[in-house]
Amino acid sequence: MLRGGGNARHAALLILFAILAVAWTWPLAGHLGTAIPGDPGDNYSFVWNLWWMRHVLATPGLAYFHTTYLFHPFGTSIANHPNTALPALIGATLLGRASPAAAQDLLLIAYVFANLAAMYALAWTLTRHLAASALAAVTFGVSPYVAVHLLGHFDLVAAFTIPLFALALHRAFAGSNRAAVAAGLTLAATAYIAYYHLVYECFFAAIYAVAWADVVTVRRTRTEPSRVLRRLRVAALAVACLAAVVAAAIAITGGTTIALGGSEISATTPQNALTAMWLCLAVCAVAWWRPQIAIIPDARWNRVLAVAWRVGAVFVIAASPLLWQAAILIVRGQYVSQQYGWRSIPTGIDLLAPLLGSPVHPGVAPLSRRAYAAFGENYIETVGWLGVVPLLLLGQPSPIHQVGLDAGPHQLRGAHHQRVRPHLAPQRNGVLAVLPRRRDPALGRAGRAGEERRRHRPAR
Repeated sequence: MLRGGGNARHAALLILFAILAVAWTWPLAGHLGTAIPGDPGDNYSFVWNLWWMRHVLATPGLAYFHTTYLFHPFGTSIANHPNTALPALIGATLLGRASPAAAQDLLLIAYVFANLAAMYALAWTLTRHLAASALAAVTFGVSPYVAVHLLGHFDLVAAFTIPLFALALHRAFAGSNRAAVAAGLTLAATAYIAYYHLVYECFFAAIYAVAWADVVTVRRTRTEPSRVLRRLRVAALAVACLAAVVAAAIAITGGTTIALGGSEISATTPQNALTAMWLCLAVCAVAWWRPQIAIIPDARWNRVLAVAWRVGAVFVIAASPLLWQAAILIVRGQYVSQQYGWRSIPTGIDLLAPLLGSPVHPGVAPLSRRAYAAFGENYIETVGWLGVVPLLLLGQPSPIHQVGLDAGPHQLRGAHHQRVRPHLAPQRNGVLAVLPRRRDPALGRAGRAGEERRRHRPAR
């Protein structure tokens, strides 16, 4: 494997990423200003955003987040619209010499390059492995998620803020206050680009904080399951299989409508059957694994809180114009949202989506789109295909190393912060323990002595 690198190798990869961004979006670079990706629809609204920002900057007294050029003569707020204020500002300043359509095309190519570069930076920081980082960059940067949103959802093509936020948050938890500020700025920049990605980043931050703080431990119960649990597993698995058969039948035949008494039950899409199948499989998995959850009393909340308030404060300050407009909408009662019911709520991405192929791949697109249609899904909204190479890598067996029974999470916590490569040290009973290869220079004599005792302590 290729390890190491240097500025020359990083620069060479960035050049390759730039070439890939142009080649992957081709023939967009050959039609700058004369064409935009996708069929007529949402894509036009993003070009309008760029034009509107230019008009606002050139016309005193106008505000970007409110326009009378829509819903004339009353006007409307675009704060709760995919307004892409930050890209629009770039398009009106740095790309001001280009037409709005050409600026939008250039931004799309730049998004793809930024996706590649940002994920490469995150993967390199975590692995220090050049080839693995490049693979991660390509897997993320030109993923089917990005490809399918090139058809019109241009804000979602700009996914680079997600790995940038993860990188800044990772360094912030490692002790860098500057990284915490950078995380807050990235979060605010995301708000000015794509609201969906802002939600993803907040969710990631919460999960990462809980995991980093070692708040809970989850272990599988090793005792013999009771008769009730065994019956529950069998029943849940049987219902899941039945629901899978029903979902497959509906997908193949198109379903039907069943008259029951004075009402009709529509079974023309497999969504309800799939939901029942996944719920039953989840019940079966929990009954099989029987997780034991324990709360760790001395979790590292101090650093989590220190990072949280810095990130939150910077975000509120940087995103204050947008937050102010949102508050005005809410106070005036002008914020409206669609009303959903059980039958009309968006279904989201089904867990089968990673198996349905890429709906924009020239080889499998027709088959993939038919599969999405059979499941009653909009492939633009619910694409989940990971790619061939990631699926092959996930299918590869990975070595599982056991850790000595006396090495609890607190004893291994120091190795989590040290920039050291772990190695495996055999214990007396043959169980392997993960140990740091180099000592932390900050450890004193007593700390080093304790480390040596932990190394040579036999597993119970």
